[in-house]
Amino acid sequence: MTRECLQCGKVFEVNKKNSKKRQNVNRWCSRKCFKDSGVGKKTQFKKGHEPLVSQDGENSHSWKGESVGYSGLHHWVRKELGSANMCEFCGTKQSKRYEWASIKHKYIRDKKEWISLCKKCHCYYDRNGFNDLRL
Repeated sequence: MTRECLQCGKVFEVNKKNSKKRQNVNRWCSRKCFKDSGVGKKTQFKKGHEPLVSQDGENSHSWKGESVGYSGLHHWVRKELGSANMCEFCGTKQSKRYEWASIKHKYIRDKKEWISLCKKCHCYYDRNGFNDLRL
C-alpha cells in the first residue's frame, strides 16, 4: 500500500497489515517530516482552545494562600528569596549548607519573616531561639 507524505509529498510504502492500527504514523514518510509538520508541538491548540495564562503563584489552581503546608511554604521562600548563601547570625560564608528559617516560627508568606542561617545556627535557633540576641 502506498501513501503520500503530508509534509513533503513523497510517496512511500506502508505495511498493509499495520495501516489501520497506526494511521497517524503512516501519514508522514519520516520522523523528520512529522516534526517539521508541527503536529506534535505544544504550541498548537485544538480549535476553540486558547493557551492558559500564567499558572504560577496565586493564579495556580492549587494555591492555598496562608493555609499552605510546611514544605509548600519553604518551596515558596526558595522561589522568592533564592538559595540561602550566608548565615545572618554568625556571618559565615564557609558552611556547606544554608537554610531559610522563620524568625518568629510563624510560617507565613512574608519575605521579611525569613532569615538565612547555616545548618548549625538553624538547629540552635529552632531549639533555643535567639531571644537574647537581636537580628
